[in-house]
Amino acid sequence: FEICGRVALIGNPEHFETFVPALNEWYSVSIYSTKKYHFVAMFELITKRKLVELELIESEERYRSLFENMSEGFAYCKMIYENEIPIDFIYLKTNPIFSTLTGLKDVEGKRVSEVIPGFCDSNPEIIDLYGRVALNGRPEHVESYLPLLDDWYSVSVYCPKREYFIAVFDVITERKKIELDLIKNRRFLADLIENSGTLIFVKDFDGRYELINKKWEAITGLKRSKVIGKTDDELFPGSDGESFRKNDLIVMQTCTMIETEEILSTEDKKRFFISIKFPTFDEDGKVNGICGVSTEITERKLAEEALRRSEERFRSIVEGAPDAIFIQAE
Repeated sequence: FEICGRVALIGNPEHFETFVPALNEWYSVSIYSTKKYHFVAMFELITKRKLVELELIESEERYRSLFENMSEGFAYCKMIYENEIPIDFIYLKTNPIFSTLTGLKDVEGKRVSEVIPGFCDSNPEIIDLYGRVALNGRPEHVESYLPLLDDWYSVSVYCPKREYFIAVFDVITERKKIELDLIKNRRFLADLIENSGTLIFVKDFDGRYELINKKWEAITGLKRSKVIGKTDDELFPGSDGESFRKNDLIVMQTCTMIETEEILSTEDKKRFFISIKFPTFDEDGKVNGICGVSTEITERKLAEEALRRSEERFRSIVEGAPDAIFIQAE
């Protein structure tokens, strides 16, 4: 009514959109005056359009809130090419966390070569990746170290339109350091196992070999390509294989480590070993196999046997001699 009165009194036409609760509808209203104290109102029902507009506004607010509060960095950029070769890009829009994650400020409207001098030369693979996605439209993901920022980043890149790209990224330096340390430790452990002077092996619950080292190959004369996935019964048929499996079962059934003497019969001789075997476990703590470390003691066993025979011969000589024999200590 206030608007109608103002138009009727002053004469200036007005337009507005209003919601009428009693009718539960939105209206577009135009009011003008033909003479003083009179007005004409023309209106149109716009409820459907208004609901779409309000939903769009609400959706934009949700996405704006997501954009401003997301934990990952966001950068909307335009790629720069020379003869379709990517050479640089311009930051068009970034979110608040971008500066926190990268340490870069006020980048919008600037080239990356200006924001991070030398970036295009130090990380050509990133420039190639962004340029490729911005042209072919296929999203890609990469984990890369940026030396000029001294951080590792996980980056997902996609293309909203040709020659433009969006990069969503997170800093993964700590995780990457842990992964690299783990890889280093695994490599060290693998080298240690492979070059050990003892026989080292791992078998699964069914007794199938999962790992052997070079010493195991050298002693048995069997190549790992022929061993992995096989059982002792298949590789060493007879009493040797049966004994190996029996000891493995004791370890898995009792969940304890054992130290035992084992024998391997080769083509030319018997070889003796002291084997230490212990159970391995899966993620749920259930036994899933055994690991073994065997040290060859064949020379010691032969020396012990030679000594035993020597002692027996000496005893036989002494006991069979017709005259008295005695040994006097000095």
